Amino acid sequence: MPTNRSLQTLGVPPNAWSVDANFADITRPPLPPQPLTLATETKDVRLDLAKAAIVVIDMQNDFCHPDGWLSHIGVDVSPAQSPSPRCKLSCPSSDKSKFP
Repeated sequence: MPTNRSLQTLGVPPNAWSVDANFADITRPPLPPQPLTLATETKDVRLDLAKAAIVVIDMQNDFCHPDGWLSHIGVDVSPAQSPSPRCKLSCPSSDKSKFP
């Protein structure tokens, strides 16, 4: 970060940004490792929650629901109507680990 700038802090640390009219510092301070191991169908996967994200996309309405977009264009969505139980298997583990 340039030392001769007077930067304003936006947000709440550790998620704050330092900015002025011409510069934005959106780096974050390093965090201690938070390993989490998830069991999958093929192998166990260890993630560092301090450096990774698990993105769960709500696909049920457009891709899994009988009234959704895929069904509307003629796709049989019945095989895709059970992804939620798989998500529920991993989410309790992350809750116990204080997932950021």
